[in-house]
Amino acid sequence: MEIIIGVITVTRGNNSRNKSYSNNKKPATFDGTSSWQDYLVHFEMVAEINGWDNISKALELTTCLRGSAQAILSDLRPDLRRSFTHLVTALASRFQPSNQAQMKSTTREKSQSLPELVQDIKKLARLAYPTAPMEVREQLARDCFIDSLNDADLEWAIFQGKSISIDDRVRIGLEFEAFANGHRRKFTNRAGLRMQTGMITVNEQDDCQQMSSIMDRK
Repeated sequence: MEIIIGVITVTRGNNSRNKSYSNNKKPATFDGTSSWQDYLVHFEMVAEINGWDNISKALELTTCLRGSAQAILSDLRPDLRRSFTHLVTALASRFQPSNQAQMKSTTREKSQSLPELVQDIKKLARLAYPTAPMEVREQLARDCFIDSLNDADLEWAIFQGKSISIDDRVRIGLEFEAFANGHRRKFTNRAGLRMQTGMITVNEQDDCQQMSSIMDRK
């Protein structure tokens, strides 16, 4: 009895670079609005999976660029566009600002949580001081975290907590914000009830409005 397991047909083109490209994983695109360092790590991983050499990496990278990132290509000589090293250098100089300068100017965004802020700061510290001992990077990250809060009450609460590690500072900060938000809700509910029942004076109403304004800044 004859059993046919299967037949494999291989079609070879004139250009060896065409082989198996239909099965390659495709990197995400880059338009300059996201982190270049993060994108480069992603691209290198995809390139390793696909087994690309440096010329293939250069060609693939050029096809992944969009918007202002794609405009970088016109600044390079045609031969340098096929050099992965030159492409990466050009993109890094345009889309990877000084990490040390970024650390000094970091400020917490209004909708940014403390864990998200710390994650960004740790990453900046790692990129800005790659050869520094871990203890030094930790100290720099702790100082940057406090400076970036832009909230005197929160800074004081963390300082009073005598925290040592940056993770401890985050924990204390989260506890303080949870307390402040709970106190705000309690104050607002009580003030609203007194206003509904007419048991609040004009001066108390002004105090409520002033307190509400203060709490809104938190």
